[in-house]
Amino acid sequence: MSPMLWRYNKFFVPVFFVCLIAIGTVSKLPDLNLGFQLFRGQDKLFHFLEYALLAFVGNIAFRFISRRRIKLFLFALLFIALDELFQGYIPGRNPDFWDGVAGVLPFAALFFLRFPLPYTSLDVTGYEENKAFELARSVIPGKTFTHGTRKGDITVILTEEHVTYTYLGRTLFIHNVDQKWTDRGHFIKRDLYDSLCLIHDKVLSPWGLLFQTRPHKVMKYLPEEERFSTLQTLFRVMPEKIALMEDVYDVEKKVKEQVEKTTGLYIGIPFCPSKCSYCSFTSYSKVKFNRYYEPFVRALFKELQFRLPRLAAPVSMIYIGGGTPFTLEDDDMKRLFEILFTLIDKSRLLEFTVEAGRPEIFTEKKCSLLRENGVGRIAVNPQTLHTSTLRRIGRQSTPEDFFRAYEMAFSAGFETINADIIFGLPGEMISHHKKTLKALLSLEGINNITLHALAPKKGAVMPMNESKNIKSPEKSFDYAEKALKQNYFFPYYLYKQRHIAGNLENIGYSRKGKESLYNVAMIGELCDIAGFGAGASTKIIDEKRVNTSKNAKDLALYIKSVEGMNGKN
Repeated sequence: MSPMLWRYNKFFVPVFFVCLIAIGTVSKLPDLNLGFQLFRGQDKLFHFLEYALLAFVGNIAFRFISRRRIKLFLFALLFIALDELFQGYIPGRNPDFWDGVAGVLPFAALFFLRFPLPYTSLDVTGYEENKAFELARSVIPGKTFTHGTRKGDITVILTEEHVTYTYLGRTLFIHNVDQKWTDRGHFIKRDLYDSLCLIHDKVLSPWGLLFQTRPHKVMKYLPEEERFSTLQTLFRVMPEKIALMEDVYDVEKKVKEQVEKTTGLYIGIPFCPSKCSYCSFTSYSKVKFNRYYEPFVRALFKELQFRLPRLAAPVSMIYIGGGTPFTLEDDDMKRLFEILFTLIDKSRLLEFTVEAGRPEIFTEKKCSLLRENGVGRIAVNPQTLHTSTLRRIGRQSTPEDFFRAYEMAFSAGFETINADIIFGLPGEMISHHKKTLKALLSLEGINNITLHALAPKKGAVMPMNESKNIKSPEKSFDYAEKALKQNYFFPYYLYKQRHIAGNLENIGYSRKGKESLYNVAMIGELCDIAGFGAGASTKIIDEKRVNTSKNAKDLALYIKSVEGMNGKN
């Protein structure tokens, strides 16, 4: 609808009441026989049209009132019921149930229609504008966001007393900040979120104000008996997401008892057979960057030999990821295991994972090498089982490659096999998602399934503006949750990303007892994580904060940074 309607919506308020008076006046006139009838039931149509006009005007007039649909519907229901009852006292007229139904229908139709304000840019200015800015750009895809300029199509002006919203230079509404609140910043963020939902005419995120990577982190700061009401009321989190957080938090508490005061190792192998269009992780095509392969491997071994003896806590978990770890040559992988088990106590390992990843480069020799060295968990990641989508996103594998790789992993005897799926890939619909998930659930050895919602990133080939064209996979997530639970898979860890499709989340599902300790510990920040390799992060946990450091992402810079370490090759 035209922006002008919304800019001047207040002028429609008197029009609404004029229409209401006109309808009430006409309905009180004695029945008039004008001598023509176009068709049977034409009075029902006229009744529908007059109330459709009233619903249209009312929707514009009260567009920026919270829960306007239900309020308009209840008002119309009461007005129409009284109007029909009054018909019994007018000569020639009688109450008619179907007349009432015809009048209510336009107001019921409003529940199925959305009337978002058209705009391309939003600016947030004033009190705690940075926090408000982060919230807005995290829950709304495909818009331009600024702060401090007052030049957006929508401008939000924040003070400690008021929050003012303007649209194309005209004030939409002003909200007072409740002075009883000690945390006025949170009150303002909640008001901003509620108002943006009103402007978009829909709930923007099932996670409400929790847009951070680890939404369930807030659970530890809330009294157990108050969690649900606080998350729903103060943070606007939907009930189903609160239940998900509770499930994940329960797992996290159990894992913490196992891994606290230990170290998890992350070893990043930054090479892939090809670069996926959606990927922003530290990864390089092994074909294009092959000249860096041997120098990288030497640098990685040197970093391990230098840093591993200096770790403050014993190693309880190893996770080799990337990139694609199976791009390592067999001899290099064998040497990697030799270095690891020379420098750490293998008997203290609780979990050893290799995210082998791309199925087209699986070999029986590599699977055997992993099993011989105590790897119990492996990831075979199809992302989708549709060839056209795989080509579209730059993957060279086929569905047949995945099933072949799975058979290798299953035959090798890995205790845990994980498979990743991405919902929201270009060109895919719920039917594609169902087919992929059903295929994975039919495989006996798959006992971890990680469900991702696509999140376009600046570092990816897929453009950032693709996010506004992605159809929300919310229905696919709902289907997957039910199907996974029916097959005894339960959520055990989750994390969010900015611009993620549908403002959803990435969830790891597992059969009972097969949860990945490393995934839970890393996301929950339950213990130190020591990162090795290009782009790897190290997190050291102390009582007050998490201290994070990162290795260089660039291969040449990473190799150079390791040169000064005094380890042995």
